[in-house]
Amino acid sequence: MSTYRIATLNAQSRFEGDGDAAVEAIARRVLASQPATSAGAPAQSVSLMQVDVTLPPYNADPTGARDSRKAIQDAIDAVASRGGGTVYLPAGTYRVEDPYIELKGFVLVRGAGMNATQIIAQPRKPVTGEAAQDKVGVFHTGSWLKRKKDASMLRFGVTDLMIRSHRSGLQIQAPLDGVYGVLFNTDLGKDPADPDCVSTLNFVEVWGMEVGIAIIGNDDQAMKCFGLKVRHSKKAGLIVGKPPGHPEGDAGAADNKFFGADIGGSNQGGGDHAGIEIYTSQTKFTNSTSWYTHSNTTVEKLYCLEGGKSDLEMGGPKNPNREAQKNGAGWYIAATKCTFTGCEAQENGGHGFILRYGDNALVGCRGESSSYAPTQANATAKNKAADFYVCDAGAGHTIITSCTAALVRPSEGGARWGFYVEGWVNNLDIAHCTTVGIPNPPGAEQPVRLWRELGDNVYVQVDKFAKSTRPKERDKAAPVKSYPIVPVEGVTSEEGRSYIVVDPSTGYGFVRLEMTSTKDFADGAVIANLPAEAPAPQFTVNGLASKGSVWIPQDTREVKHYGAATTGAKIQVTVPAFFKVS
Repeated sequence: MSTYRIATLNAQSRFEGDGDAAVEAIARRVLASQPATSAGAPAQSVSLMQVDVTLPPYNADPTGARDSRKAIQDAIDAVASRGGGTVYLPAGTYRVEDPYIELKGFVLVRGAGMNATQIIAQPRKPVTGEAAQDKVGVFHTGSWLKRKKDASMLRFGVTDLMIRSHRSGLQIQAPLDGVYGVLFNTDLGKDPADPDCVSTLNFVEVWGMEVGIAIIGNDDQAMKCFGLKVRHSKKAGLIVGKPPGHPEGDAGAADNKFFGADIGGSNQGGGDHAGIEIYTSQTKFTNSTSWYTHSNTTVEKLYCLEGGKSDLEMGGPKNPNREAQKNGAGWYIAATKCTFTGCEAQENGGHGFILRYGDNALVGCRGESSSYAPTQANATAKNKAADFYVCDAGAGHTIITSCTAALVRPSEGGARWGFYVEGWVNNLDIAHCTTVGIPNPPGAEQPVRLWRELGDNVYVQVDKFAKSTRPKERDKAAPVKSYPIVPVEGVTSEEGRSYIVVDPSTGYGFVRLEMTSTKDFADGAVIANLPAEAPAPQFTVNGLASKGSVWIPQDTREVKHYGAATTGAKIQVTVPAFFKVS
């Protein structure tokens, strides 16, 4: 056990201890939440701890042979009672039984890495009755139905570990009923020291739970979540915000940001659940993917069909069952003021992206092979969904730009529609978008579906398809052009996966790279090229990829890298850009 002290004198601070950055960060946050000292006042101080749960007096078992729940909980409670700090779980396997692990304010639970520290959830008996309704997380604050109301619940969190069901290994087996991997339902009450919990949830992997991660509390806000990975959930993989019908209402979990979330194999139970479900405003996702969400639905439910009409004939539904519509979707966005940059819906059984409400922005996103045959259990619904689906209420002030809808494996099928807009809508902007490999549905001239009557200020342009209700002088954009990006020897890319898309009237567009390096390249080396007929960028294009970065220098057609092109590295990035056009 180590103890650390941080002292503050007026505006200056000094950290004393042996240099653990995580503990120092928590110490500074504790002080930041305390009332400021006036000039000349005594210095504030706080003592923080870092404990190793495998050492006395806790003696957690890193072999998984016995239950370590109490040892871990005792360590968390002890650190919390001393003002906060870090509870460290060294590499190993830790079995935890119900009621699992309750987090405390200013305490960070930290493992040795997602592949090194594993938490095995093992219920002592099947979850039934009331307990089956009120879900709990392996790491939790509160439960699904009952918030944790505590003004001290600030700056807690979990990082660098894996959570999985009690079954051995990562084999595909039935998910664990009634248990979530992580569940935050936190309420700080009135006049807290900080209006948001500002919790930590980074580099956490969850396998085989009913729901992977749920962040729903009133004050579970201002989080920046990096590198979350969820696999094989019975229902949704990731839930942000309370869904309609929650007994505590629909407030909570706004203003959170997610970077590099990887949510796959969700909805194993085939119910009305999406891979990622968002119910709260001001949510941001960057370079995140929802893929291989399973579905068992019908075409009627996918499109809320009424009166025997087909998806081609149907306008805005009068009595839509939105819950059923999200069955197997990659993303279900039932929120406003959200932004999605470089995100992907890939090989989901239902729709790719569903925009339930408006005032959202999708930039450089990709919908690929929605209603994919291997993930759609109902044969009548295979190859029938849309990569991008805009509901009536999802259109207002929504922007979808530089996005791609693609069919990659025709033998397994994919989306019927690249872009589908339900009915009469206002204030919708879909521009600089493209489809790749999606055939025109029967009765349609393109895989883009608009209702025959549109409201004011609607502009939709996908490839050569363009329709607008704006004044003509505002619609000068020409159909976009697409150019392949050709990898050099030592780099592979499936056809149609790496390209640029450019609006020839404005020069605005984006670069999409999906490549695999089969050898090590020196930093600064060229890993791909734009064809000679493609326009060069007006400014240098930069993007983060793999463990490094890629860029296209201004006025060139060479794609270079720094630290990204190593043997076996997958380079995936979408970057908006401006190109030189005549």
